[in-house]
Amino acid sequence: IGVDIDTGEARTEVAYLEDQLRRLGAAHPNPTVRADTAAARELEDLNARLAGAQLSQRDAALSVREAQAELTRTVKDAGS
Repeated sequence: IGVDIDTGEARTEVAYLEDQLRRLGAAHPNPTVRADTAAARELEDLNARLAGAQLSQRDAALSVREAQAELTRTVKDAGS
C-alpha cells in the first residue's frame, strides 16, 4: 500500500474525523447512529497514542484510513 503521510497529517485527519463523528451523533435522530459515535472515542485513543509516538507513521496512516472507512459506512448506513 502506497501510504505516505506524516504524524502531523495523521493527527489533523484524526481530529477532523472526531469532529465529524461528534456532529453526526449529535445531529442524527437515529439512536444507532448516535451509538456509532463511539468510534469517536476510538479515534481519541488513536490520537493519544500518536501523541505518545507509540505508532509509526505507516500504522497511523492505516488507522486513519480504517477510521475513514468506518465513518463512510456509518454515514451510508444512516442514509439507508
